[in-house]
Amino acid sequence: YAALASSFIDSGVFEIAEFVVMQGLDHCGEDAALYNLLGVVKEKQGSATEALNWYDRSIALAPTYSPAWANKGNINLRVGEVRAAEDAMIKAIAYEPTNVMALISLAIVQMQTQRLEDSRATLMKAIDVQPDNAAARYNLAVLLLDYFKNRDDAIRLFHEVTLTKSGSADLRAKAQEYLTEL
Repeated sequence: YAALASSFIDSGVFEIAEFVVMQGLDHCGEDAALYNLLGVVKEKQGSATEALNWYDRSIALAPTYSPAWANKGNINLRVGEVRAAEDAMIKAIAYEPTNVMALISLAIVQMQTQRLEDSRATLMKAIDVQPDNAAARYNLAVLLLDYFKNRDDAIRLFHEVTLTKSGSADLRAKAQEYLTEL
């Protein structure tokens, strides 16, 4: 059920994804991954409050379920609850040290709170875990350019983002905009 629902989420067919998750819960009982996916659906539909409720339910069922912590932290970050976001990301990483999404989000929190060396180290760890991750490279490039004034390394990283297949077209376009300006 989770894999099928995830494919519908990736395709932007949220109503069917929600239906599949609910069917999974009806047939299999409570499941942290399915509750987390309901949170993802609600978040994609624009309801952060409902999404947080599902992430919390996932965490209550399986307190070490890293994806739910990371998703909860990302919502906290978007609504400006920086401390809650950091706490959630730290838990996500503690339970799954290779959770690249959580590492990138933690680095953004560290950047926002002016812990720049920590942010750089966290982004480097994300790249070590997943060398082709475009979001980690993009955020490291922004950090190096904006805060460390390291233009050469930033240009190299932005260029790598434009060449990668792992990032979205939007992220590649943003990297290209930086390159054009530089």
